[in-house]
Amino acid sequence: MRTNLTRSSLAFVACLFLSVAQRSVAAPNDPVALAAKADIDAGRMLREKGDLKGARARFRAAFKAQASAVAGYELGLTLRALGDLNGAYDILMQVGELKVDGVEEIGAQRSAATLLAEIDPLIPMAIFDLGALAPEVTKVEVDGALLPREEWTEAQPFNPGKHVVIVYLRDGSALKKSFTINERARARLTFAPPGALPKASPDESPDADEEPAPRLRCPEGSVLRANQCWMQGRDYTVQLAIVDGLSTAALAGGVATQVVPLMITGAVAFPLASPIVHWSHGRVGRGFGSFGLHAGALLGTIVTWAALARENDHLPEGPAALATLLWGGAAFGLDHLIIPHGDETKVAPTRTGLSLQLVMVAPIRGGAAASLTFSF
Repeated sequence: MRTNLTRSSLAFVACLFLSVAQRSVAAPNDPVALAAKADIDAGRMLREKGDLKGARARFRAAFKAQASAVAGYELGLTLRALGDLNGAYDILMQVGELKVDGVEEIGAQRSAATLLAEIDPLIPMAIFDLGALAPEVTKVEVDGALLPREEWTEAQPFNPGKHVVIVYLRDGSALKKSFTINERARARLTFAPPGALPKASPDESPDADEEPAPRLRCPEGSVLRANQCWMQGRDYTVQLAIVDGLSTAALAGGVATQVVPLMITGAVAFPLASPIVHWSHGRVGRGFGSFGLHAGALLGTIVTWAALARENDHLPEGPAALATLLWGGAAFGLDHLIIPHGDETKVAPTRTGLSLQLVMVAPIRGGAAASLTFSF
């Protein structure tokens, strides 16, 4: 009678395990994800054929439908090829802030970080020096777009090429200046009142061989690592240890005492407890990885029980409980060694910029003077 009960319990636990595994792993195809993947594949084909604008449209549609690291990286790469350094920078920054799981997504995010580090020093910057005209300025327009007042004195990123800046004054006049800027350039566009000749201050002029200052600055409390800013959050290893310990103890206790309800509770909790902790912290991929480890350990436990029962014509409580504890410990150890348990997240760095210093002066409308300064 005892043997029949034990074998029935083993069969029930095995069937229950297979059912849970099938439900957890099998998921219907996501139509949004499939559409995004189709756009990514189409974008890659268009880029290989030289249709960069068509590829940009497909990658942008994929990233809008589902913000993935792969779509973002491909879009950033295409924008870089089109000369849109600022657009590439912004997209790659968004990729760096995504929570990613899976080999392809993690690889794409790392590639995006590398590309961002290459693009960042190439972006030209310009400062608008309004000087004594500042109180008379009502608005500043850059390439047809109004610049917020709080940014008038800040270094502005540009794409390489020709640009137009218009400064509107209180008396209704406007000062317009066109200029061309190259990669890595740092420029100061100075607007001066009538009769004034702007001069570059000697202490502001960098040496010709001096490298531009880095423009990645991390927010307070975060650190810069591999050209990304990281904010260290709470480690949840203790939570995993608690749920792993309880589920393993329930399973081992159930087989040791031959209490079937306790055994079933442990069998259900063992493969799901740790993944649920990962999922509760927003780590979906980590959760499925943990599920795979614990599911494998549970399967090993069931096989070990079956071997012990076959050798002894019944399931010996002591060896079965010991085997359960060993498999549970192995699952927790592998989970701890292989899968990260921290809430470390990427945060967006801030941009900084320097001005330039070679002065060119030209009279413009209204009797005022404008100067354009460059350093390369």
